[in-house]
Amino acid sequence: MSDTPRTDQMEQHAYWFDDDMTPVCESRFVRPLEMELIAAQQRIKRLEEAGDAMHYELTLVDGTPTPASMFWNKAKEAKL
Repeated sequence: MSDTPRTDQMEQHAYWFDDDMTPVCESRFVRPLEMELIAAQQRIKRLEEAGDAMHYELTLVDGTPTPASMFWNKAKEAKL
């Protein structure tokens, strides 16, 4: 499996554009950007998993949220 599936997919179609008005970005430029995007998404997922685990630990036994757990809920809402 490729590290840059979207770039690979679009690269197949890029040569179908014959008019001079269609800008096509070269894959050697796009591929590193896609790799950075994928790495960033994976890091965000790991951070969210760690935050969810901490949130669970920060919530009091009776289910009452602590100020720290409320901050986490607010941060996760901002992502949407």
